[in-house]
Amino acid sequence: NNSQLISTLKDNKFDVNIYEQDLPWTDSKSGEIDNIEIINSEIDIILFLKQEMKYILFKYLPFPLKQYSKIETLDYRLCREDNEDTSKIFNSDNKKTYDVLTNVSLQKDKYFQFLHVEGGHYPWNTNKDFAIIENGTYEEKIESSLTLIEKYLNRIKESGQYDKSVIIVLSDHGNNGYDPVGRQNPILYIKGINEIHDEMLISNKKVSYVDLNDSIYSDLLIGKKSSELLKNIDDNRVRRFIWYKDYDDMYEQTLDGNAWETDKLINTGNRYKR
Repeated sequence: NNSQLISTLKDNKFDVNIYEQDLPWTDSKSGEIDNIEIINSEIDIILFLKQEMKYILFKYLPFPLKQYSKIETLDYRLCREDNEDTSKIFNSDNKKTYDVLTNVSLQKDKYFQFLHVEGGHYPWNTNKDFAIIENGTYEEKIESSLTLIEKYLNRIKESGQYDKSVIIVLSDHGNNGYDPVGRQNPILYIKGINEIHDEMLISNKKVSYVDLNDSIYSDLLIGKKSSELLKNIDDNRVRRFIWYKDYDDMYEQTLDGNAWETDKLINTGNRYKR
């Protein structure tokens, strides 16, 4: 509700579109997004009250007891009894998104789109040609993700809007197949307006998600280049991560180097257990 980016886009008459399979934003203001339609659904009041009780208990129980009241935002979906046709609801599956992009025509001007896709997440069931496969690999699923990104970028180029578009590709975390080490290395690609390079420029800045605030996107909208962003990051910053296989046992680690240099990960000795 308080996003400066959304407000800025709306104030500048942008058509704002959010494509997200599980959208937890349920405030009535979400209805101001151009491609979102509020579906009035019946609610199972008993299930709803159970979810509310879990949240209340999680807030007030002593820390060691919170594990017995685990909460998930998406649990509230169980309370909803859809009484509308949901066939047009966006699906984040790579293949289904690819098929949609094949047929959709992009708006020519003042168009913003946030597109959340499955990416490299399990199940690993597609290859770079989007053939459905069994017993696929993480690398093959990544290749399908790159095919999807290529299709999306080509659609923007076909619309004639590529040069004057801001394009950001960001993942929520990295991965390394079944090995959880590697989650600390997500991708971040940024192209500013009229920003063209003969080859990709690689930055060694130690960027954190906390650096990706509304001002970054506002700077891009007024024409700043990607190389002009994130200048305030200290070169001496040490990368800090919380490593875990499950939420019940987490370790603090630091890394003095590039995020993909997993051999440089060092346990600080700080451990967080339920």
